[in-house]
Amino acid sequence: MPAEIAKRLVTPRLDEFLARHPALEIELGCSDLRIDPLREGFDCVLLIGAIDDDSLVLG
Repeated sequence: MPAEIAKRLVTPRLDEFLARHPALEIELGCSDLRIDPLREGFDCVLLIGAIDDDSLVLG
């Protein structure tokens, strides 16, 4: 996700989220570039915008 969105929306909520889920470890990376989350090996990705590959969406 773009760094500005992470800075304004995600990082302010991380402390509370991690307090509720202490077993989780989070490594937060931000980029304005398109990536291939499967090739990059991410477990969870928040994308802003259109998704080019429907196989990336899991419910």
